[in-house]
Amino acid sequence: MYYSLNRDKDHVLDRDIIFLDDTIPKGQTASAYMNTSIVSFGYIYGIIANENSFLGAFINLYLANVKVGINSDLFSVKKSSQYYAATPNFGIITSFKLKEWMSISGAIGFFFLDVDDWRGSIQDLQITADFSPLKWLGLSVGYQSFSVQGTFLEDNYTAHLNYSLMGPAFGIKFKF
Repeated sequence: MYYSLNRDKDHVLDRDIIFLDDTIPKGQTASAYMNTSIVSFGYIYGIIANENSFLGAFINLYLANVKVGINSDLFSVKKSSQYYAATPNFGIITSFKLKEWMSISGAIGFFFLDVDDWRGSIQDLQITADFSPLKWLGLSVGYQSFSVQGTFLEDNYTAHLNYSLMGPAFGIKFKF
């Protein structure tokens, strides 16, 4: 799985902002951004597998690139910082066939880390209804929640990451 999510926002500051070595005072306009790219791959081990149900355990590896920055016309501030992380995720996955053309599935994954200057967690939850209107086509609708929190020291400053993605999910599957 791969996804990239870029966000930016212009804002008139209601308080002083310190980013890396520069301070942008209250009342100034600043433009902040956070660009995230994540690649995930993993392995599923089937514990129970039959025609109508499946229960398995999985391990995923997330490779993440997060770049954050702030720009302001005041003092020509243009600062950014970039982080790379490789983090595993462990969990359970299940599915149940309700009809020949319909099934429900769910997965929950988690990982916690607290080592030296790094502390963080990943939580992933998904619930999906899958439909197969044609032999080669699958449609899915569901809910997904993905959350990453982290704190780490980087070049004399502490970085805090709180990244959550929650809401409805839609998908299309092509079967070969």
